Parts: sequence; structure tokens; C-alpha cells
Amino acid sequence: MNKYKHIIFQSLFIFVIATNLSGCNGTSSDDEDTSPDSFSFTDEDDVGLAETIVSDAIEISGINAATAISIEGGEYSINGATFTDEEDEVYNGDVIRVRVLSSDDLSTETETTLTIGDEEDTFTVETVDIALTARDGFKTIEFSWPSVSGATEYRLMEKQDENAEFLQKGRELSSAAVGYTMDVAIHKHDWLGAEYRLEACTASSCSSTDEISLYNYMRRSIGYIKATNSEENDQFGIVAMSADAKTIAVGAPAEDSSSLGVNRDDGDNSMSGSGAVYVYVKDDDAWRLQAYIKASLPDEGDGFGSSVSLSSDGNTLVVGAPFEDSSDFTINGDTLDNNAQDSGAVYVFERFGDVWFEHNYLKANLGNVGDLFGSKVSISPFGATLAISAPGNDDALTPQDGAAPDSGAVYLFKRDGDNWQQMTQLNADDAQSGAGFGSGLSLAANGNRLVVGARYFASEGDPAVMSGKAYVFDRSDDTWQQSAELLPSNAHEGMQFGATIALAASGNVAVIGAPGEKSNGFGVNGDQQDLSAAESGAAYIFALSNDNWLQTTYLKASNSDAGDRFGSAVAVSADADLIAVSAIGESSAAQALHGNVYDNSSTDAGAVYVFSSENAVWGQLSYVKSPNTDPGDRFGSSLALDASGDALLVGAPNEQSNATGLSGSQSNNTANKAGAAYLY
Repeated sequence: MNKYKHIIFQSLFIFVIATNLSGCNGTSSDDEDTSPDSFSFTDEDDVGLAETIVSDAIEISGINAATAISIEGGEYSINGATFTDEEDEVYNGDVIRVRVLSSDDLSTETETTLTIGDEEDTFTVETVDIALTARDGFKTIEFSWPSVSGATEYRLMEKQDENAEFLQKGRELSSAAVGYTMDVAIHKHDWLGAEYRLEACTASSCSSTDEISLYNYMRRSIGYIKATNSEENDQFGIVAMSADAKTIAVGAPAEDSSSLGVNRDDGDNSMSGSGAVYVYVKDDDAWRLQAYIKASLPDEGDGFGSSVSLSSDGNTLVVGAPFEDSSDFTINGDTLDNNAQDSGAVYVFERFGDVWFEHNYLKANLGNVGDLFGSKVSISPFGATLAISAPGNDDALTPQDGAAPDSGAVYLFKRDGDNWQQMTQLNADDAQSGAGFGSGLSLAANGNRLVVGARYFASEGDPAVMSGKAYVFDRSDDTWQQSAELLPSNAHEGMQFGATIALAASGNVAVIGAPGEKSNGFGVNGDQQDLSAAESGAAYIFALSNDNWLQTTYLKASNSDAGDRFGSAVAVSADADLIAVSAIGESSAAQALHGNVYDNSSTDAGAVYVFSSENAVWGQLSYVKSPNTDPGDRFGSSLALDASGDALLVGAPNEQSNATGLSGSQSNNTANKAGAAYLY
């Protein structure tokens, strides 16, 4: 019995031991742990475009068996191995990183979610959010933005008006670019409706910043130009501009320096009213004074700079000095013989590289006392023909007949090699005493057509009806002949038609100002017959069609008032699609553009009106004022447009700021009639 009990006890012992050993071999599913501790990634923001962003590392803990790992929207790496998006297993202590490709778009989130066992976390990256910013420059707007990592290029996008689509402005900009300087046609720009944005591009797409308006930069972007030695009564503000708008000349006919020639001392004020001209150039998107120019032998009261004209390339400058007194009526003659008071002279300067020098000193070959030769000058854009007016000339039908005092004459010169030669003297075929033939003049680009105004011409010879007149002359070889006479559609006394003239490059479109015109009309082709607004002024567009000159358009200011003298100066683009007309007596206190046209609290401040043509239909494009409007400035006394019409230069010879140079302070009005010029 005891034997059998022993056997049973022994068998039970072996069973218990075996059972315990089985429980200790680790194969029991009841104690396997595949639920890791929670984990989290640090999200990234302000990342670049289309860039692979790798997360910080996490270490797996809390599991004791192989645990499934998977990812959505990205890739992961285990212990530094190759990144993958395939499902796998991880073990306790493994180190995991994830990565995701950032968006091609600005300020956009991209996510990837990593799952390990029953835990997960999302790694989020957001691309940088940038803003396009702007500031004003000298006739420019300077855009800037932060560099965006991953961008392959940038594009500045422009919406020209509220109804337009965004289009690329200029060329693509490199990935290294962080700014762009835009030359702006201030007088043409839609400051209220235009918007800009920046596109940052990758190889596959582009995304945009928010849009910005430039309205707040309008006034300060107007280029403000003063003489370097600006002083009271200099009357700086007689303007000319090259075809590409990279060279401008400004005359100051009452400047007082006794300096001689080019770039000499400008501080000696011992020669009252001798006059000076200042030449400014644009280099590498920046403007600077290139030359301070005086006559080779200036004299008191000569008025050097009373008229200026530049060839299209800006390398030839013509300067009138209508009160110069030399009696040596030859080219390059004696400038010291002051026996012909106010006979007048003209100086031609040439530029080589950065250097200007006086090339010719011109006098009318049959000049006389009081001729005022040089009152107006016009060099053909091609630079080979020069017209010079002498409105005080007394000749009627033949040179030196003296039969019609102050009837006026115009002299034509041509370039012959390195010098100029006088071709002919022109007089009106119906010359009248006091008509002022030559009060306005303009040459076509090729120099073969000239339009001359006689602002005091009296209709039917009646001195009480000085309506004015314009004459067209054409050249064949070197022979000039009058080919047409131009008269306004509403001729009346005192209108001074022909006081100012601008001829398009083709010579087939002429703009003629009549600052004394009296109509009470407004705008384009308004009422011409109500003559109740004395000296409100008008301008007229004539076009050559089938060999006949026809008046096509009658222009008035949109806010026309008596005494505004609209038509005081005129300018036209090369293709005749843009016209500028000034009204030096306009009295609004508005500044820059889009001001209140009906606030007449700034007497004789002056204004400029820009008209554009679309399909031969003219309309007023803009109303332009100075950025520092003040009474009596006479803003618009002189005008110039570049060939494209994208640059407008305006003179205000009575402006009063005591600033000097470029972009100075406009607020201190202690220098009466110092003068200024403005570039739009």
C-alpha cells in the first residue's frame, strides 16, 4: 500500500514541477504587452516650400513584444535606417523619426500620422507665411519680401485696375531675390484700383501672398527736384527730357552765379539773372546731378536757361538765352560784344560719356536788338535739325526789312558734321506787328516738319481780335515752305492760340494751347460758344489726313475756371496717344493725384491734365498736382513727356521751398520763386 502511495505522490510532484516550468518559459499570451507609452512629435512652422522636413526623434517604451508600426502621409525611420512608408514592427527602445514633404503653397499645413500599436501622433508642418511690402522711391515703388527656402523663383503680379486680372510684372525673379524696384508712371497709374501680390514658385506650382495697394505711397513717390544751389528768385523749372526718360534738363533763367562753363563753382551770386541749367541722369535705377551748366561767358540778365531742349538720346542739349546782348551775329562769334541788347543767343552742348562741353554758340545771322532769339528752342529728336524762335524780330516779308515790329521769326539750323549751320529764316507770310511768331514751336522727329505759333496774331488784321494762329512748314532737301495754317474752331479775341505747341514724332499730330481762351465748356469736345470764362484756356488737337490738317479734338479742363489758363504748356508722347496740358492759374489746394478739384483755396498753384486716346477717342486720364501745392507756384509752367508717355516732367518756377538737390524737404517755404521740378 505504501508502495503505491509513493508512486502516486512521485507522479504528482513531477506534474506540478512540469506545470511550473511551463509557466516560466515566456510563451504565455496572457502577459505580452504591445501597447507603448504615449509619444508626441514637435510640430514645425515657418518651413520652406516643397522641402522634406524630418521630425525630432522619439524612443519607444512600454512594450515587451514586437509591435506593429504604420504611417499615413509620410515616411518613418527605425534606428536611423532608410525611411519607408511600409508597415513593420518595432521593439522596446527603438528610436523613430518621421518625415513629410512640405506644401508648395505658402502658409499651408501638411500632416503625417504615425501609429505604433494602439498609440498614434500627428507630425504637422506649416510653410512660411510671408507678406509683400512696399515703400516709395524717386518715381519708383520698392517692393520687398523675406526669402523663402525652397522657392525656385518669384513673380511680382499686378492687377492694373479693379476690373483687370493679375498679370506678371516684368521677368521672373531668382530664388535669391528679396526685392524689386518698379518704375511707376505716376500720372498714368490707377492708384485707387491697382493691386500687387508676390508669387513664390517651386518646380510644380506657385502660391501668392495677400494683395497690397500702393495708394499710400503715391504722393511720396513723385520725384522732387531742386537746384543744388537753389535760392530765392532763381526760377528753376524750365524742363526737357530725353526719349528714354533717363536724362532731364532743368533751366533756372534767373540764377545768379558768375561761374563759367560746366561743373564750376555754383555759390558765387555776383551775376544776377545770368541763368543756369542742371542736367540729371538715371544710373542703375538711381538719379543724380550730372552737370551744372553755365554759358561760357555769362552776363547779367542773359536769362540762360529760359528755354531748353534735348535730343532723343539725351546727348545734345540746346539752351536759349533770349536776353543775351552780343552784336556778333555769327556762329561761335564774339560773346563779349554787348552792343545788341536782348538780341538773344543759343548754346549747344554735347555729352561724351559723363562729360558735357559747350559745342556751339549760335546767333541769328541777321539778328537785331530786341529779337529775343532763343525764347523757344526745339531740337528734332534725331538731333540733326534745330529750330529757334525770335518773337521780337521786326521783319515782315524779307529779312531786316523792319516793317513789322515784334512780328517774330524762326531760324532753322542743321547739323553739318560737328557743327551747326543756319539754313533759313522763317517769317509768317501774313506777318503782323506784335503777332509774336515763334511764341510756340515744335519739330517732328525727322526734322522735316515744323509747327510755329503766333499767339498774338489778329484775325483780319484787327488788333482787338488777337486770337492767334499756327503755321505748318515742311522741308524738301534744305528748302522750307509754309504748307498750312491752323486756326481754332472757336477763334475769339485774346485766346492766344499758338502760345504752346507739341508735335508728335511722326509730325502728323499737333497739340496747340490757347491759354487765353474763354469758353465755359468742360472736358473733351464740350461747349465752345459760351465765352463767359475769361482765360479759362483750351487746347486743340490737329491731325493730318489726306494732306489736309483737321481739328479733331477740343480739350478743356474737367474743372475749368476763369483764369486757369489751361493750355499754358502742352506735351505729347511719340505715338500721340498721350497728351499733357497744364493750367498754371488753376487754384485747387489738392496734392498729387485724385484730389479735390473744386477747392479753389490755393490761387495760381497750377495743375496738369493728362489725356489718353483709345481708338481715336480722347478722355481725361488724370488730374495732376504737385505733392506740395502752394499758392502762386505756377506748377505746369513747363512740361515734358518721354517717348512712351510713361514719364512726365513738370516745372514750377515759382515754387518756394528752400530745399536743395533731390528728394529734399518740401515744407519750408522761405525761398520765394526758387522753383522746382517734379518727375511723375
